[in-house]
Amino acid sequence: MILKFKQHFDKQKQKPTYFAEKILKMYALNEFDAGNTIAFWELTELNKNDKSQYKNYINYPAKLHTIRTDNRWKSNNKIHCVYHNRSKKQFQFCPTFYCTSVQSIEINVVMGVYIVTIDGVVANNKTIDLLAINDGFDSCLDFFEYFNSDFVGKIIHFTDFRY
Repeated sequence: MILKFKQHFDKQKQKPTYFAEKILKMYALNEFDAGNTIAFWELTELNKNDKSQYKNYINYPAKLHTIRTDNRWKSNNKIHCVYHNRSKKQFQFCPTFYCTSVQSIEINVVMGVYIVTIDGVVANNKTIDLLAINDGFDSCLDFFEYFNSDFVGKIIHFTDFRY
């Protein structure tokens, strides 16, 4: 199944997500050696104007999962990570891999306080920090800037890590 990703957090393209780099790091650490991942990267159109960027993907924390409202995902679904889905510019930026599992997530904002529940268990601050980093954000502040209202969805896991 296709899983589309944004290249920037905002419409003004001020802050890049580096999701491809973070997913490639996850892929390199969990599936194959880094050489295979870099070889795949070189075959894609990603950063064709700035090849130095792909060499730095190892400096980013790995993106271990993504959060979506889509309920179609389940364990063993193939994942095709793409930018520019359903456009002439669409391309897959890493080799296909599998969803390892899915967890439910709810984010509720109560009087300015964020409450995160994963599989029915309220997450503590340490877990929320880890959730934000593992989802590709720089901090939980960035995470809550993106998820800034009540949200119900799924965590689509790329590795065996669980909360």
